[in-house]
Amino acid sequence: MKLATIKKSYFLYLAGMVALSTFGVIGLMRGTTSIKQALGAYLLITLGVILVSIPLSISWWKQIDEAARDAHKTAWFWGGSIGMSVAILITALNLFFDGAILMKLGEIYHISDIQNFGFEFGLMNVMTFMGFGYVIHWGIWRRQRR
Repeated sequence: MKLATIKKSYFLYLAGMVALSTFGVIGLMRGTTSIKQALGAYLLITLGVILVSIPLSISWWKQIDEAARDAHKTAWFWGGSIGMSVAILITALNLFFDGAILMKLGEIYHISDIQNFGFEFGLMNVMTFMGFGYVIHWGIWRRQRR
């Protein structure tokens, strides 16, 4: 594939990300009254980011050396696993306290029907903590070895 074609396709991916994310941010800035609206806005933002991140990640992965690949695989396994454990702990505490954590988040973000979307909230919670765990573990690995 020619370099000009690659640059053109990345520009299109970036334009798509900006458009979808802008619609999502506008939706969040206008204010949400239900979790469906908030999740819809976050979905648009996420789709926009995915539109760019997958092709860029594949291109980047092909260019890095074996040591860097091993670092990222290890960080995802250990950091993601520890992050998932934190999310499971939060979910267990929420169940133990009869949904009080979820209801408090609903009050903070002014979302009245948050308790109807516990599953979706849990998925977002798990992915967020897995991402944090990955970034922290990778940062520690990089600092120790470079």
